[in-house]
Amino acid sequence: MKPSPAESQNLLTQSRDFQSLRRSVGVGGILMGRAPEPSGAGADFREVRWSVDGGGVLLHLRRADGAEVSAGPFERSLVHQALAYVADDRKVVVTIISGGSGRRKVMLHPALADTRLGHDIIEFDKLVFRFVDRCDAAREQSDKLTTAQLELYYVASALRRLSALRQWASKGRLTATGRSDLNALAAWESRVITSADINELLKPALLDAEGLDRPEKSLLAWGKAYFDQALVGDIKRCASQHRDHLPAVHRCLSETFSLNARYADDDTMHGWRKASPRLAWRSIAEELPYQADAGLSFLGHAESAAPAEHLWPLQFRYEIAFPSNAPYKKDSDTTDAFREPWEFAGLRGHIAEKVWGGVEADPELRSLYKRVRDFTVLQRLFRTSLGGGLGLRFPVEKLSALARATAGSLPSANTPRWDDLPPRKCD
Repeated sequence: MKPSPAESQNLLTQSRDFQSLRRSVGVGGILMGRAPEPSGAGADFREVRWSVDGGGVLLHLRRADGAEVSAGPFERSLVHQALAYVADDRKVVVTIISGGSGRRKVMLHPALADTRLGHDIIEFDKLVFRFVDRCDAAREQSDKLTTAQLELYYVASALRRLSALRQWASKGRLTATGRSDLNALAAWESRVITSADINELLKPALLDAEGLDRPEKSLLAWGKAYFDQALVGDIKRCASQHRDHLPAVHRCLSETFSLNARYADDDTMHGWRKASPRLAWRSIAEELPYQADAGLSFLGHAESAAPAEHLWPLQFRYEIAFPSNAPYKKDSDTTDAFREPWEFAGLRGHIAEKVWGGVEADPELRSLYKRVRDFTVLQRLFRTSLGGGLGLRFPVEKLSALARATAGSLPSANTPRWDDLPPRKCD
């Protein structure tokens, strides 16, 4: 259904809000377009000029004290596309979303469509899952633990609902629908508790019960606005006592929930029926924070042996994003900080090492990375200047002349609208 004008305007506003996009379940891929962080020492530039040598552009910015800071050379096409990207102000460079039937929809920023840079950006977006795929041992271990935590929560939540239904049944208060739900859940309970596959699925979370209420290790503890922390506490207590002996954990939880249901009021038990959140697992390459200063230090970076530093000015992450509807959000949560994605923090260094290792070993990827890096710093420079970060007397009107000077320089390349899902099986 076509959105209304008001809905379209709201979507456009969201697409230009960097912080909102960071927390959106609908966005992964490459996120670029931060405003500079507040800085005590502001920049005061008064002039900009450029020189073109072949396909390269050197930028020269003069400060109020007469000193000049130069940057480049940059490919002409990158300068032109960075200006177009910033003028549009949407912050998602590319995101690849599920399209059904084993395919994914490629959503590329229009300033990059059917250009070499657009092709490079799409390939750059795939680097995390190219070098850290589901067969990677470290990622597989993290995926299994987080999946186990979520499934354990879903099992416990269903058992708690079953306890409420049994309590209402004992008082003769169930409707026909309620009795049907009770019978279905009771049959499900019998299947789950005796299933060796379910036991194996839940084992990583059961064996790491002490981590269930630690936000750095547990999605359930991080997402306090989405998961009932009292239920998380019950799960931890029973799992700590019985480890991976699922029948004993089941007995412990059932006794706890039966006792709770005996003394809980109807509103409380109805609250146990709250739906679980729709989560979004994603990889993301996000532009790092920076400050505008008199030396324009945000255009360069000190050399370092650390893989993550080589990937500057972007940070690669594997994380889980939360929806806007938060059933356990506190009234005191007046911002959307509760939606901050949960990162597989233990994988950040591993991802950087694997991605940089793959880039460094492939001459084509090294060239691709350099173009993406140059595009990132160029859009920083132009965004900062348009936002007044280079000083109120910086001649922003000259950027239109720079756009004209670099026009007609875009190397064309097919940018796919669809992408096939990678195979699920490991070799």
